Amino acid sequence: MNINVKNLAPYSVAQSTAWDSKHQPLKGIVKADWNEGSNVLPSFLRMKSIEFVTELIENGLNYYPEVHNEELIFELSKYTLVEASNLQYFAGSDHAHECIARALLQSGDTVLIIAPTYDNFRVNVDAIGCNVIYLDLDEDFSLSIQALDFHLASRSPKMVYLCSPNNPNGLSYHSPELEALIRKNTNTYFLLDEAYFEFGKSTFAHLLLPNVLTTRTFSKAFCLAGIRLGYLIANREVIYTVNKVRNPKSISQLSQFIGIQALKNSEYMYAFVKEIEDSRNFVQSFFNLHGFKCYPSNANFVLVEVDTERKILITNRLANNKIYVREFKHHRLLLNKLRITLTSMRDAELIVRQFNM
Repeated sequence: MNINVKNLAPYSVAQSTAWDSKHQPLKGIVKADWNEGSNVLPSFLRMKSIEFVTELIENGLNYYPEVHNEELIFELSKYTLVEASNLQYFAGSDHAHECIARALLQSGDTVLIIAPTYDNFRVNVDAIGCNVIYLDLDEDFSLSIQALDFHLASRSPKMVYLCSPNNPNGLSYHSPELEALIRKNTNTYFLLDEAYFEFGKSTFAHLLLPNVLTTRTFSKAFCLAGIRLGYLIANREVIYTVNKVRNPKSISQLSQFIGIQALKNSEYMYAFVKEIEDSRNFVQSFFNLHGFKCYPSNANFVLVEVDTERKILITNRLANNKIYVREFKHHRLLLNKLRITLTSMRDAELIVRQFNM
């Protein structure tokens, strides 16, 4: 057995109570625990997908999927405003992270993770045998550029992983100061996880430097977590290197088709993002008005501070009303906090009602 895997702390997927069989299908509940985009596909996209699946079943499931879908790359290029040669698609951004780690890192390399954050990338680098170190965000979840600069100078990490907007607090960290650090530290890769880009709109995708990699997903704003589709934006030499370990047959035909259709008909995504922005403003105003500390967010969720006794009472009340939110216990900054995925204005009103009883 790989000794690194033997000693590995696995990525812990918090079981969503919403998936209990008694709630199937997911009707009459508010699934506010996993940050998926909550809208179903518009009717015209559903019909196109049904037609495609029907044709696929009749003639196509016996073949591997398209291994270089030029139409998907073209649509991604139009959407991201970067050249096709700076793009590659994957079976979710998690798959992109796995390939990035395998292609660019080796045992003994130091990887700096800005924490607390999404934990799955840590598993990928731990499995390789990298030395993982952490830089904790400040108490208000801000990122100290001075502290990051110090870690870069003193520890010389091979890669920095930064989620922006960050999960679980929702802040974006793109800034001229961070860009200056990226440009200065040319021997360090900066992996920028922009899973929630559409809700915050700040990006470093234009920084097509040899040490910058940006990943995004269709799971959040496009509401397509079930098709497992994501993509990488990077310098073309980095794309070439990562492609060496990417299995191009791993992205299903259906995922590629729906991804293309979603990009061609992105109006539904922009409408959903606007509703989430309105919902976010509403719940933040409510929490701040009623004495709950709600942290600023540029994502499709908010993080709310609740004392231990009230948290137990509120989470039970929410669950009794089939509303499921996310608790954390793995990091000191997340104790007595609840993360609430924003799904719609209607659901936001249902949620805050449980805090106001």
